[in-house]
Amino acid sequence: GQMRYGFDLGGAVSLDGAFGARATWTDRRIAGAGLVTTGGVPTAENRVAKTSDFDFLPNASIRARFGGGLQARLVYARAIRRPDFGSLNPGLTYIRNFNPNVQPNGSAGNPDLKSQKTDSYDATLEYFFKKGYLAVGGYYRNITNRVVNRGSLETIDGFDYIISRPRNIGEVT
Repeated sequence: GQMRYGFDLGGAVSLDGAFGARATWTDRRIAGAGLVTTGGVPTAENRVAKTSDFDFLPNASIRARFGGGLQARLVYARAIRRPDFGSLNPGLTYIRNFNPNVQPNGSAGNPDLKSQKTDSYDATLEYFFKKGYLAVGGYYRNITNRVVNRGSLETIDGFDYIISRPRNIGEVT
């Protein structure tokens, strides 16, 4: 839903803008396959994962007009960026290496990835004159659930592997 508003505060000063929110619910059932290679012989393994997400995405904006061509704007919005399908693939591919001098490794998707969320804050001060305008603005972004691809130690069937997969990390500002 989205609502607009506007009113005068007296004299040349007025406020207008909008506010609202969006709610999203996502259910996923993702199937994928991976390869396990032992002694040079690849074997396919099928995997299925199910996840559900709920996101509430509010937004608000306000514009204050002061008269004489001067105005200020403030905006807040929350947005999400869903992981791409390749990152969500539950398949796991790794090589069983029996050489003690080589660390076994592999790669995988991550069906448990959360959507990246961004809280955005923007502000501007604007002055309009006959043949143009001047504006100064600033913004701040707070990003959570950032997705990065990195390897970590995982134990599979009693053996340790460095598996590279997309993972959510903390905040980025």
